[in-house]
Amino acid sequence: MNAHTNVQIIEQGGKPAFAVLPYEEYLSLTNEKIYFPQEVVDLMFEKDLSLYAAWRKHLGFTQKEMAEKLEVSQTRISDIEKHPERVGVKTQKAFAEALGINYKQLDLDD
Repeated sequence: MNAHTNVQIIEQGGKPAFAVLPYEEYLSLTNEKIYFPQEVVDLMFEKDLSLYAAWRKHLGFTQKEMAEKLEVSQTRISDIEKHPERVGVKTQKAFAEALGINYKQLDLDD
């Protein structure tokens, strides 16, 4: 684990009892598999949507709302959803954070 991360220590009875750490770090420590809700998979195949669009729709966001969250144009959101193969890791992480999911859940190759 990286030094000086955002780990929160929760005490019980004056003694450390739990450590809360960022989800990304938890995944790296546990090598946990990334899963996709069936609804996201259904949207991808039944509506022919990219993983980005399927997650957005599944979580109830419009393209306009995503654009506002990411401080980009709605056209940019549309482009990300139509051409996910062009999306860099920085954008993938920002999109995932705006959705409240792990960035690896926007990549079928991992």
